[in-house]
Amino acid sequence: MSVTDTLLKERARDCAPAFFLLLAVALSGLRNARDWAVFAPAFFFWAVFFRKEGFTLPGGLWPWFFGWLGIASVFSLEPLNSLAHFSKYLVFAFFLSLTAQSGENPRPAPPFGPFGKSAVRAWTRALFGAAFICASVIFYQRITGSGVYGIIGDNPNYSAAILAGAFAAAWVLAFSAADGAIGPRQASVSEKETRRKTLYGLFCAVFIAAIIAANSRGAMLASILAASAFLIVRKKRRQLLYTAAALALAAAVVPTDWLSFLFKAGDPRAYARVWIWGSAIEAALERPFFGFGPGLFERAFEFFKFPYFNGISYYGHGSTHAHSEILNLAAEAGLPAAALFTGAFFYSVKQKSRDAFQSAMKFCAIALFVQGAFDMVFYSGAVCLLFFGSLGFSVSGPRPDAAYGNAAGRFRPAFIALLLLCVLGLSARFVFERDYGLALRPGPGLPSADGLSTDPERSALALRRALAFAPYNKDLLLENVRRQLAGSGNYAYAAAYVENAAVFCPKDPRFPYIAAEAFVYGANAPEAYVRLKEAITLEPEFLAARFALTRLLYSEGNVKAASAQAVGLKRTKKASSSNARPGSVYDMLIVNSDFPSFGAIRLRRPEDRTIFESFKK
Repeated sequence: MSVTDTLLKERARDCAPAFFLLLAVALSGLRNARDWAVFAPAFFFWAVFFRKEGFTLPGGLWPWFFGWLGIASVFSLEPLNSLAHFSKYLVFAFFLSLTAQSGENPRPAPPFGPFGKSAVRAWTRALFGAAFICASVIFYQRITGSGVYGIIGDNPNYSAAILAGAFAAAWVLAFSAADGAIGPRQASVSEKETRRKTLYGLFCAVFIAAIIAANSRGAMLASILAASAFLIVRKKRRQLLYTAAALALAAAVVPTDWLSFLFKAGDPRAYARVWIWGSAIEAALERPFFGFGPGLFERAFEFFKFPYFNGISYYGHGSTHAHSEILNLAAEAGLPAAALFTGAFFYSVKQKSRDAFQSAMKFCAIALFVQGAFDMVFYSGAVCLLFFGSLGFSVSGPRPDAAYGNAAGRFRPAFIALLLLCVLGLSARFVFERDYGLALRPGPGLPSADGLSTDPERSALALRRALAFAPYNKDLLLENVRRQLAGSGNYAYAAAYVENAAVFCPKDPRFPYIAAEAFVYGANAPEAYVRLKEAITLEPEFLAARFALTRLLYSEGNVKAASAQAVGLKRTKKASSSNARPGSVYDMLIVNSDFPSFGAIRLRRPEDRTIFESFKK
């Protein structure tokens, strides 16, 4: 092979991290199994057939952190589900290793590495390219008034995270250019560095303007703190003073309406994450060592959900994450995981940077870490890749030539084993999401969440497989409960099954409602009464539960109590009709007095039907 071919091959390999970053961003930020089904095979194919060096994590606490996540997955409430989530972290670990080994190889030919300075420069260009795309889309959405979402999902914070990381990197490079730190020719760089300083300054202006347009408080805070931290580390006291004065002047000059917009003062949900943080802390203290399991914050939140009235319901909200990566790790994998993650990060960023690009990547990672502490931007796999990739570049350094040959033989078997584990976990997740959709389509003639139907036997099989993967998923439990009640003649068994399922969803009134239905079918009116009162206590606007309780009391001969409930039912129905419009399936069930998805408690005497039909009017 000629020297030119070798150089081209090495350059292509240098661009691999940047390519995978852009691929992750293009795949909707890697937020669901379908995106991972495209990204993971491409990454693994390259890792097996084109990367000859071994994967070795950088020093510090990172091996302990990833290892602890693996242990926490074993002790998880849902081990298979946590394994799938842990598989994603293994991909991030491989990516961290990939970029951390980007130091220049001292061999005279080829001069790049396997990953030389061209790798971090390609990564920086990819970051700026993705950031400009995010900025363009956000500006367009803001100008047209179509709603600002960015390019990743329906949440602008993911795109704002990319912008915050790019802003921090451009900020560092702008000041480094001013110091003449970029470029090998120090004698005649004055004009060139001035142009670079101006260029990176324009980058900073565009990125911060896009962050403001996205109205992401976490990204704004991350950008300001990362920029200030750089000035403090570089001992640029005058520039730090100018920056602080500019921020103070902006706060004084900007109209109050603009400040209200920036801080979302008019949005009642804008500060609800504080309560979510409280739930995360409660979950972490409940299971402080191993947590509830990686990827299972949603399960933990069901135990520690707080009431939040939206005009219809108090417990209709949910959260798949803690809106803070550190608290999310504490709830899912225990306090040690949060401590190891934080310690590993600070150990990495405290290392001295060798050049401006390494410093830029370090402060890019710092910006993402800060935003991740207040926004759950790490829920996007693309943002995680940007974080771990930038962190790897910030700690990369020259390695002796022998290290490449030794690593290939020593670590490759372990790499293959971990790769197979990744494939297993991600494949299981992909199968689960398919089964999840089928399980909620019971069959022709039966109600389903999306209005579609499939073969009943196929749906039942999918439900069993999905429950094996996620046995405490609330939607699957409700679907299984509905089928148990519809297909079982043993209503005592059905009621017991519902009550066992309700242990994992103590704030969901649908479970006691269905348990009451089973008790009524089993002629156990006292227990049905208790369960209906429990459902109404959780959700006072739950019309179906109030209607069922009224019918139950009347059918049992308690006319006085039934009349009182009937008056309350009419008052609740009138209030519900004037409240906020139902914005979720949960809210629609709350305001629906028939509650058709789960049946209705039947009256013992047919003549009572006519009387209680009037309560619906």
